[in-house]
Amino acid sequence: MESTHSMFIPYFGEDFYSNVYITVSVAILVIFGTLYFLKKFRTGVNNYFPNLSEKVIIVTGSTSGIGFETAKAFAQLGATVILANRASPKAVYAHQMIERINPKTITLELDCANLTSVRNFVQKFRKLELPLDILVNNAGTFTEEKKTRDSFEIHMGVNYLSTFLLTNELLPYIEKSRGRIINVSSSGHKSVTKPLTKTDFFLHKKEANEFENYCKSKFAVQLFTIELDQRLRERASHVIVAAVDPGFVQTPIFRDLFLWKIWANLNPLAKTAEEGAQTTIWAALHPSIQSGKYYSDCKEDKSNELATPEAARNWWKLTEDLLDDKVEVFPTKATSKEAN
Repeated sequence: MESTHSMFIPYFGEDFYSNVYITVSVAILVIFGTLYFLKKFRTGVNNYFPNLSEKVIIVTGSTSGIGFETAKAFAQLGATVILANRASPKAVYAHQMIERINPKTITLELDCANLTSVRNFVQKFRKLELPLDILVNNAGTFTEEKKTRDSFEIHMGVNYLSTFLLTNELLPYIEKSRGRIINVSSSGHKSVTKPLTKTDFFLHKKEANEFENYCKSKFAVQLFTIELDQRLRERASHVIVAAVDPGFVQTPIFRDLFLWKIWANLNPLAKTAEEGAQTTIWAALHPSIQSGKYYSDCKEDKSNELATPEAARNWWKLTEDLLDDKVEVFPTKATSKEAN
């Protein structure tokens, strides 16, 4: 009787298969090693470390990931860091960890899926009677489709509307300190191919796509950054506002989407949270930053071609109408006194 090898599969000997195994293994290691070092080579690194002992900085979404690493870096440089997070054991742990670095750490509750919580956060901040030098709008979500407390599509509500409202509410303080606003965006915004409309604020079950809506929300952040910069320039403000892309980062933002979570953990080009925070930190501190620009890997990058000044202004007006509350870019006399 002929052997199984001769009947079905050519047999080349054990040495041949051993060599193939070794060759394939080495090839995989070389590929992953090359991708890893390519990532390291391309990843921007902040190299500017000023003394921040007199600065007050708010970082939203700082319980873990990019936000935590950003807040930690500011604390290490001496800043009073205000952690703006939802009430949770993770928030308590993050506070304890950063407080060990800098005892000036403060935590205030903020739920970006609830605009009432945003306004309450601002009221709590005012009671601290502190200045505000830098606002980092880092809080974001990438999750299964659902609604916010205010019935907005979850990505647009958390990633954009909370940023819009919080920034405008805190702007008098940032204006007084001639500070900075850093909006965390994503390269995903470049995938948007049509102008945003009012319907994008709401969830449409039949057309729900978490990735598409995430990208739209980040495109909205780009438009907000452009229009806010224009309004600040019109008033000869010294405030700098910029948008940043942290890159594809291994963070808990993917925790609700199993396949994305697996891809983030296996992708050799994915950044660590510390690496992903570098551009945010750099943009918040470096003197070369220009207002209204978009940065990634610690250098200026191109935004979506649809992110025009006209589109940005129209989107701002849509947002104002939606919130049913005229948002003043510069403070009234009442709010100016509060900031003083």
